[in-house]
Amino acid sequence: MTSGAGAGPFTYTLRLQPDLAAIAYARLVLRRSLPELDETADALFFGAVTEIMSNAINAQVAADPLGSIAVGVCTTDPLSISITDHGTGFDPAAVPLPTGDESGFGLQIARSVCPDMTISSSGSGTTVTLPYPNHRGHAA
Repeated sequence: MTSGAGAGPFTYTLRLQPDLAAIAYARLVLRRSLPELDETADALFFGAVTEIMSNAINAQVAADPLGSIAVGVCTTDPLSISITDHGTGFDPAAVPLPTGDESGFGLQIARSVCPDMTISSSGSGTTVTLPYPNHRGHAA
């Protein structure tokens, strides 16, 4: 974990191995360092975080399994979480809506929970920033 000066707007950044088991650790750290949410907002927001982290881990493993993903936490107003991988990137506007039983609902789920979520993607990776919900459980 890194923090402080020179880290941009982030108060701290978790660097995690691209392993799905890292998601539970990251969620624990995030829950303990950010303001408490009501039960519904917590389940929705951290569900979105899980989906985005899973996508980032999959992209990182495909590009470089020895690399890492970064989870940046901005604890100044507005609070947010940014998840970065160093995969091959994608065009966020060209993601088709999933149909049937196939996978691919994660980004759609995250967008419905965090409509102000931003995605920056290029051939060298992707960063997804999710605004942290305010105390009423809505995106800030």
